[in-house]
Amino acid sequence: MSNSLNSVVRLTDLNDFITPSQECIKPVRVDKSVGRTARIRIGEDGQYTGVTEDGKEYQLPKAEITLADCLACSGCVTSAEAVLVEQQSHTALLSVLPTLPAASKALVVTISPQSCSSLAARHQVNGGFAECFRRLAAFLKLRLGARTVLNSSSARSLCLAEMAEEFCDRWQRRGDDGLEKRLPMLASACPGWICYAEKTHPALLPLVSRVRSPQQVSGALVKRWLPAKWKRSEEDGDTQAVSVYHLTVMPCFDKKLEASRDDFADADGERDVDMVLSTLEMDSLLEAYGVAIGDDSDSLWASAGQDLDMDFGDPLISHDGGGSGGYLDCVLRLSSQRLLGTQPELPLKLTSLRNKDIQEIEVTSPSDPDKKLRFALAYGFRNIQNIVQQIKRKKCKYDFLEIMACPSGCLNGGGQLRPADPEASSPAELLQAVSAVYSSLPSIANPLSEPEPLMSAWQQWTPEQRADYLHTEYHEVERVEIINPMAIKW
Repeated sequence: MSNSLNSVVRLTDLNDFITPSQECIKPVRVDKSVGRTARIRIGEDGQYTGVTEDGKEYQLPKAEITLADCLACSGCVTSAEAVLVEQQSHTALLSVLPTLPAASKALVVTISPQSCSSLAARHQVNGGFAECFRRLAAFLKLRLGARTVLNSSSARSLCLAEMAEEFCDRWQRRGDDGLEKRLPMLASACPGWICYAEKTHPALLPLVSRVRSPQQVSGALVKRWLPAKWKRSEEDGDTQAVSVYHLTVMPCFDKKLEASRDDFADADGERDVDMVLSTLEMDSLLEAYGVAIGDDSDSLWASAGQDLDMDFGDPLISHDGGGSGGYLDCVLRLSSQRLLGTQPELPLKLTSLRNKDIQEIEVTSPSDPDKKLRFALAYGFRNIQNIVQQIKRKKCKYDFLEIMACPSGCLNGGGQLRPADPEASSPAELLQAVSAVYSSLPSIANPLSEPEPLMSAWQQWTPEQRADYLHTEYHEVERVEIINPMAIKW
């Protein structure tokens, strides 16, 4: 792979996952106890034989990959995907920005609240989340020329409302022919989990919610709904439709791969999200411009106004239910009222099972003790593996599962900032600080009750518009059998 890939996420000597790793094994394990192996011979049956320097032969067993090996490996990123990651870095953005005026494109930036919280905590921004977001908006507008800076929480309100609708529909029709296997419904916001399901457990794809992630809902709205809104506004005097270049800042590198899916591009190849920067890369971009977001004396902050872009609603909001978006919390609240005629006690009291990353809750109808909703969250691949096995063995008792690939969820995403001095502050301590910043935001318990511009529009959209802005599909990644083991480069 080219070394031009941003050092934040550089992968070296990467071969295609679909070919060599299909059976998830290393070719052989060399036994050093028999002496130094001079060469390895491959028989016609594909069996590997080691030959020592003194001519002794011995069979080489396959080296099985454990789950721990799998979790520590980047092999599930294909070579093609790695190229896409290479094309989405802060250095690539610097080369794109000068071309936007000539292309008559307006730069729109969507920032995830997890990323903003990480930057605020890591750099100890006075004023917390609100001040950090204001400073990011000032930097992006005054230095990069952004027209609008948005928070993905507003789009997430749509995701939560739409996912609750989908769950209620599935639960009410669970006895219909062909639909009984659509539960448990699995949350769809985490691209790492979606990639894993498509590549290794395609049988589970019908269970995954069809609702896009907040990033991709933001993308659809920024590319199609927002320009139309601008055109209708009295402030925008031109009659031409505005063309947009959409940049997002996310806590996870997998968001780059999500944005590059063909499902999120139109017939001409125009993507809903043109580029994704991780929180780490956003920090590198600030550094490249000589901007310290935690420096109160920087004149850039004084020259920026206090007003924030309200195209999608208040950018300084979050949702109840933790740092990964509150999918379990919101869907349970809305569906309990609609399906059981009751509201669970608030705040929700989840029961931890083996660890804090696997929790469950059950709500019972007051009029029918046999009528229950069972929800759970599973963070990290170890817990996801257990849930997958339960589903495959038809022993899963849950109706809905909030699934996130990263342990501790999105606040601990792979693209988040690390401690400046690991000896002075541990990752756990920084994560606690990030969580505190995130939790300081005013939270929305019920997105349907909020008079936000997006929620008002959502309630008026036709089914076709909802499908266009909010829904997607998933696809099995076909297995490719390894015919010639000599073709593999290890």
